Amino acid sequence: MRSNLFAGTALALIVLLCTPVASATALHKGPTLGAGGCDNPETIRVTRLDDDGPGTLRHAIHSPNWEPDELESRSCRHIEFDVGGVIELSEPIRIRSDYVTIDGCSAPEPGITLTHRHEVPAGQGTGLLIEGNRAFTHDIILRCLRFEGIHDDDPVQKVGAGLLAVDADCIQVPEPFRCKGGWSQANDDGGVANLWFHRVSFGNVRDKFMLWGKIRDVAVTDSFFYRNPLAFLISYYAGPADLQRRDILAYRNVFAENNERNPQLRGWIDGLEIRSNVIYAWDSFPPLVANGAVVGDGYGIRIKNETGEKPVNANIVGNVFLPGTSAADRALIYGIKPGMDMQDLGSSRCLPQGEDYSLSELGDLWVRDNDLPAANCEHYSTTDAPIAVADWMSAMTEGPDDLCAGLSAGIGAPYRTTLEESILSRVRQRYGCTAND
Repeated sequence: MRSNLFAGTALALIVLLCTPVASATALHKGPTLGAGGCDNPETIRVTRLDDDGPGTLRHAIHSPNWEPDELESRSCRHIEFDVGGVIELSEPIRIRSDYVTIDGCSAPEPGITLTHRHEVPAGQGTGLLIEGNRAFTHDIILRCLRFEGIHDDDPVQKVGAGLLAVDADCIQVPEPFRCKGGWSQANDDGGVANLWFHRVSFGNVRDKFMLWGKIRDVAVTDSFFYRNPLAFLISYYAGPADLQRRDILAYRNVFAENNERNPQLRGWIDGLEIRSNVIYAWDSFPPLVANGAVVGDGYGIRIKNETGEKPVNANIVGNVFLPGTSAADRALIYGIKPGMDMQDLGSSRCLPQGEDYSLSELGDLWVRDNDLPAANCEHYSTTDAPIAVADWMSAMTEGPDDLCAGLSAGIGAPYRTTLEESILSRVRQRYGCTAND
């Protein structure tokens, strides 16, 4: 039976973007205002698709003489595109700025695609990296951008080596730049806050989109993750120390034909809402075997906490899980794999979705109204009420949703490729959308 998931929340998002802020030093509590957080943001236009010199995306983000060891680059800027096409990054672009919008919606056809430079060795990525390692980085918008990677036999599995990542691994940075593990009232002790990834497409990338380390107030909305061995990770696990991720929303995204991590959740995460996403045909893309992955172990969403790690506290509500030809029992799993294990110590029998099972070693999980395969077993709750989430999340998820309409028009970067259209067509067919939807 079809459920309603993908209606527009355009009005709420416009309000969030247009709310005035007194100055560039005033921190907005919400997903982000981007450049709208400044009194007089500078508009920079990208006029070239190469990666060196004035008119390029790199030049728009960095000051002309910026060096990789500098704490921050340009702030208070709205970046728009006068050109459309592929930008092949020769080395990472590191964002250590505040109040920055990178607006791919402004680009003409075929839109903006960011990709790796092929000859760069694995583990030395050439992607877009938002960093909060040495200073507090906040209010960044990325919208209407495509990240399209390359596959080979080399595993990456390294923060900053992927094509798109947020790295706030600041606890390992020497003093005086080391941040505290949790968020304080001051919000000035390192980390990354107020991020919005909207209508981002992320496909054919050998390493995942990652929210890593001390991160707060992040929204990932209307985005499209497809044909990745690893899709999306929200994590930090450099115990015995831990870093808090807080107030994160994954809403109305499509995860299609990946192998695993749609997403995976691990470590200290509070106030996480995973709502109204579509997860389709997990375990259908080859895993990174060179990294120890095993064919046949792919999954949809996994919650995994090792002994001694602080838990994941999340609402998982109203998502649709559409299995492909296999792995229907791994749509939503707790621990390493389905069934009771040392990561969850869950029930030895299958419980109804949402039943409160208080003996689990997992954090507070509120699991309700998900469309799950009958073969899936782990979908119990560990709390008898939803966990509290930030007010801005409630504003972004209000109102009825229509999955089929969203799949037709509003998901991922504009000017979809032939591959993207074919994958979304399979999702629509599997879900039962008609030509009139």
